[in-house]
Amino acid sequence: MHHEVSIVHGEAIKHGYHGTAWTDDAKAGTLMQFIGLKDKTDKELYSGDIVSASIYADEEPQILEVIFRDSSFLIDYEDSESDCVPVALFVGTLEIIGNIHENPELIAEVK
Repeated sequence: MHHEVSIVHGEAIKHGYHGTAWTDDAKAGTLMQFIGLKDKTDKELYSGDIVSASIYADEEPQILEVIFRDSSFLIDYEDSESDCVPVALFVGTLEIIGNIHENPELIAEVK
């Protein structure tokens, strides 16, 4: 069955062929914000994604989270002069390896 989900006043509304229903059912899925960019494998990046990030080919990749803060999508890249780098300005490669909802252990190991 086809479902489309809309957000109205912070709540999810699931639309299907058999009408519309309000849902807060976690099993229906977790909504994540697409940031308008893709990783090196052409997968869409979302806020909450966990990425493997590196600038140089011979550099050990860092495991980082894509976050939304101060009206920007950011990654906390330890080699940056500030504490975070806007994803759109990151000059290295990013590859999605999971997300904070399905793979919280990936980011917990880093923090």
